[in-house]
Amino acid sequence: MTAPVTATERDLRALAGIISDDRPDVPAKEGLPPSLLADLMSEIRCDVIAFAGFDSGRQETWFVQAIPETRFLQAIPDRGEAVTEHLDPVHWQDYWHCQSCSYPDRTGDLRSIVNNADFYSPRQWHSTRCGIYRPMGFEHDLMLTLPATSGSVPERGRTMRLFFFRGLGPDFSERDRALLTLLRPHLHQACVDAERRRHRGDSQGP
Repeated sequence: MTAPVTATERDLRALAGIISDDRPDVPAKEGLPPSLLADLMSEIRCDVIAFAGFDSGRQETWFVQAIPETRFLQAIPDRGEAVTEHLDPVHWQDYWHCQSCSYPDRTGDLRSIVNNADFYSPRQWHSTRCGIYRPMGFEHDLMLTLPATSGSVPERGRTMRLFFFRGLGPDFSERDRALLTLLRPHLHQACVDAERRRHRGDSQGP
């Protein structure tokens, strides 16, 4: 039986701030305001938070954001547009073998917040073929999936993924999963708002 999840007054205040804050630091090309990612990282403790656009049909990763960037991209030689060129060959060759990574595309379920422990024991996870994350030292992850906001018509297999990564130590809790479940519609709205700012030329980020 799953233990009941409780939210503290501090949790609720933090969620209210994340939802209501106006965030002008929108990246010029793709992604969420870095201030929003930083607030999420402080509320759901992790070593790295990353936001990325996945296109499983074309086997492309069309953008990647990460805080701290150096930790996430340390195994990738270049930055910017070159990031996806180096990420794709490692990531996509193992994508469909990784039950957690491919879950949204295999099932069509974009609402559930999943982690690798939903699919693998620690021993199984250490032997799986998920090629990009474990070599970076990540033992635990929590993944939130959103439909892609760019383009007028949603495309099958085109999603945005928000990842929380941890190294050795405790896994993410059901409290963490519950908070992300509550935040998910607001994060989708944040993506829509960021796209609108970019189209208006209001982005202030790099």
